[in-house]
This record gives sequence, structure tokens and C-alpha cells, in this order.
Amino acid sequence: MVRAEGHRKRGIGKRLLAAAEDWARGQGCVEMASDAHIDNTLSLRAHESLGFEVVERAILFRKALGCGRCVIPGADGFGCWMTVFYGSGRTVA
Repeated sequence: MVRAEGHRKRGIGKRLLAAAEDWARGQGCVEMASDAHIDNTLSLRAHESLGFEVVERAILFRKALGCGRCVIPGADGFGCWMTVFYGSGRTVA
């Protein structure tokens, strides 16, 4: 969730998150997860103030496959990316 500078500290994010939590509970969800860049202290503080807890910290790796089939216009031209989540045993391509 990103808010414009002039709309911060007005409770908008808190109300949006509360609505999302209510919807998720109605769908049978038991938890929510979110990401923030490790150096984004504003986001980290916001998450914590909204009741999120740090579960783990990760370093994300990527490797350009250069397959040429799925280059996204405006991207850096490498095409597909393979993301490997070390420590969790999951690989997503």
C-alpha cells in the first residue's frame, strides 16, 4: 500500500487494512503477510504500528535466463526471471 505524501498520518491506510482484514477473515484466511524493503524504515514502522511482526529477513536473488519469449516492454530486456527462495525449499519460476 502506498500513499501520497500529503495523505499520510490520516488513518487511511489503517482503515484500508482493516477492511482488507475483514474481507480476508470472511474468505477463511487466518493471517496476512506483507513485504517491505529492508531499508524502508517508514514502511517498517508503519507495518509494526499496524500489528505486523517481522517473521524473517531475506536477500532476494535473480538470474536472467534470456529466453527471449517474454520480454516485457520497458523492462531491462532480460525476459524471464527465476526467483529462488533459499531456506524455504520453494522455487518459483
